[in-house]
Amino acid sequence: MNINEFSDSLKEKIDVAALKFNIGGVSVEPKINIRGSGGIYDIPVGDDAKIIREHIDASGKLGFDASTEGGYNFGAGVSGDYVRGRLDYPEEFGALPVGKYGTSGVDINRIDAYLNTPSGFNVGGSYDPRTEDYSVRAGLKVRF
Repeated sequence: MNINEFSDSLKEKIDVAALKFNIGGVSVEPKINIRGSGGIYDIPVGDDAKIIREHIDASGKLGFDASTEGGYNFGAGVSGDYVRGRLDYPEEFGALPVGKYGTSGVDINRIDAYLNTPSGFNVGGSYDPRTEDYSVRAGLKVRF
């Protein structure tokens, strides 16, 4: 599969509603969001010279939302990125003819979760494993 075919395959839609299921009174709906791009580009670097760049990148989030019959809602997700590419340099640059770059696989860049209760209390948080930063939030909805 070449870069353009891979990019086109990422654009295909997945019917996640068909993946929805119930287990023990809990309705679970998977969430899938994947996007990407790629291509082969010529980068002019002089009168007759050019760098040829092949690039592919994809990012997305996999997770779920769930709800109980008692009115609790909760969910979680994991986000990540994938990058791969190469640069073909002209011989007159005197450098390596090919430079490769990219991630070593899928880089996880965020993990998040939330809980909403029927009483109006909600809590959620996120974590970035690359920087070890995290955030926690909590709230209470009050009806007047």
